[in-house]
Order: sequence, then structure tokens, then C-alpha cells
Amino acid sequence: MFATMIILLPSQYTGGAVHLTHASKSQVIDFSASSLANTAVLAWYTDVLHEVKPITSGYRLALSYNLINTSPRMALPKAPTDGPCTELRQVLRNWEKGRYAEPEECNYIAYLLQHKYSEVDFKHGEACLKGEDKERVALVRAAAEGLDFVILLANMKYHVLDSDSAGWGKRRRGCGSGMDDDIDGEVDISLSKIFDLDGSVVLTGSSYQSIWVSEDCFLPKHALEDENPDDTEEGGYTGNEGATVDYCTWPAPMNIIRDTYLHVGYYRSVFVLILSHQLPRILMQNGGIGYVIKLFKESLSGDTPTEKAKLMAKDIISNLHKAGSDEISAAKTMLDYAYKWKDFAMWQDLIKSYDWQAQGEDGLVRAWRVFKFDQTRARYISGV
Repeated sequence: MFATMIILLPSQYTGGAVHLTHASKSQVIDFSASSLANTAVLAWYTDVLHEVKPITSGYRLALSYNLINTSPRMALPKAPTDGPCTELRQVLRNWEKGRYAEPEECNYIAYLLQHKYSEVDFKHGEACLKGEDKERVALVRAAAEGLDFVILLANMKYHVLDSDSAGWGKRRRGCGSGMDDDIDGEVDISLSKIFDLDGSVVLTGSSYQSIWVSEDCFLPKHALEDENPDDTEEGGYTGNEGATVDYCTWPAPMNIIRDTYLHVGYYRSVFVLILSHQLPRILMQNGGIGYVIKLFKESLSGDTPTEKAKLMAKDIISNLHKAGSDEISAAKTMLDYAYKWKDFAMWQDLIKSYDWQAQGEDGLVRAWRVFKFDQTRARYISGV
């Protein structure tokens, strides 16, 4: 149910005024003066505070309807309000202008969604979101319109590793009903299977394509305290010297020697809010070169590159070695732009690492046609 509708039939009465209040605004609706010869319709959303005053004389004939939404993927309609959106927009504007002294690693936030979504769901983009998730993302999107932000959808792995040895615990987190509520441990949060709101793949979620998130960047705070974990592993070790546990934590697996351990994991879906100009750098550091090149192409206009485009191209080339299986195809794409822009310095940077791999057998001929023969000849002679 998202609203109430009342149809007033012709009948004579006095009193019965309807008082409505929403977003600091109030209105009184009273049809009693013309009730004998007229029909009226009243409707209000469920989030509108309402009060119906008593009938003081006569009788009022009315039909009352509860309006419901049967589509699980459609957000429930609500009364419009500018308050929360305006306040959030001011927060985002301050963030965009660097007015908050946040830690360096908190250049984006991951906000927990109510529902879990699969990779197949995320391929439908924003349309896959249900109920409050859809409403919340729509609110943030409206607040961020025209600002330097992008919203992404992702699956999150939230792991806590606890040991009973003194000095190991770092943070206190509840781990759901039926378990000890006071668990001290190291928290690791990673995002994978990341998509934009149009359903385009940002990061696939392979072993090298994940974004590690600081606990300070995860919202709401303590959101998982009352949740049951999706994965739990508890164990103990024997032997005079203890045992070694291999636990994968960024930036590399750690070897931890402890007597006992408890490892819990939560697998949830989140939306990610990030400054647009920081997205390429973060993605390139985590294997998302393919999406960065997509953004790079979309940012271009005309055959002459802007200084911004040249800087982005330079960043892409310097991070090609982190592209994994996309490395050679990405190098070929950037090499095409070096030829298109007739940028010899850019061509040189690429050829140093991606000579025949990116160019193929016809690369030398193409280079001679685009650039001066002596320049390209010197490069190949020096490489012999």
C-alpha cells in the first residue's frame, strides 16, 4: 500500500474536515458546504500525516480504497519533498569542493542495499533495483545531478577474522544472532562484479579485478551487526609452536600464527558513490582498464585531443601493465589514437613495451606513413 483514496458521495453533513501535513506544510480540506449535491475525491500518500475530524451532524457517504503496488521492482510512490534531496545535494557539493577532511582512502562510499542482487540482475542496471533500494538510489542520483559524481552497483564481500590471542583484535563488530556479539578482528571489505546504472560492466570480479574498501567508507555504520553471516569458519590448532593460517588480505596473503580463529563473511550488494574524476585512477589500479577506455572514448569530441584527453591517455598508458588479459587490446586501442592524433611521443611510450604485440607486422609501415621516416627508423634501429 502506498496511498489512500476516498470518494465522497452526495450526502448532507457538517464537520469531517481532513487535515494533511507533510514536509512542514499543512492543508485543511473541507467539502461539507457543498456535500449534498457534489461528489469529491481525496487522495494522499501513506507518508503524509493525516487526521479526519469527526462528523458533527448528518451522515457522510464515502468509498475508501487502499492503493497498492504489485510490482516488486517498482519503487513505491511517495509525496514529493525537496528537503532530503536539497540537504544531500549540499553535502555532495561540499564533498566535490574538498571541504571535508576525509582520510585519503575515503574518496568513495559503499552504501548497503536492502536486497541482494546477482551479476545477471546488475546487467539490467538501475532497473533491477527493488523497493527502498530503487528509491534511495533515485534520491542520490537526483541530488548528484550536474555534480562530479557517478553511481555504481556492486557486490560486496565483508570478512572478519578474529583470533583469541592478545593484541590481535582491532575492531569490535557484532556477527549476528546466535553468535558471540563481541568479536574483535581484522575487517576486509572488497567490491566486485561492479556495473554502472546503465548495466555496463565496470569490473568483472575476477581475482585481480576488485576494489578494496576502507571500513570508514562503508555505510551505514554497523549495518551488519544484527545480521547473520553468510559464511562462518571456526577452528583451532595444535602443536607446541602453533600453526600457520593463510588468510587472503590486501595487498598480499598474510601468514598468521594463532591458536584459534573465527572467520565470518557477509555477502551483500551495495551502491557506490564516487567522484567521477577519481574513477579512472581507481579502476586502473584494480584492473578496470576496459571501462576506463570506454569513458575515454566517450569524452572525446572531434579529431583534435584536448589537454584533458591527453592526460587521461597518458594515465591509461602508464597503467596498462595492470590490465590483465585486457592489456594487449587496450594497448592496441591507445596506439590507434596515437596514430589518429599523430602524437609521436605517445607512440614512443607505447612502442617501448608493446612493439609487435600491439602493432602487428604492418605496424612499421603504418608508423612510417604517419610519422617522419627518420624518427621511426631511429626507434627501430635503437631497439635492435
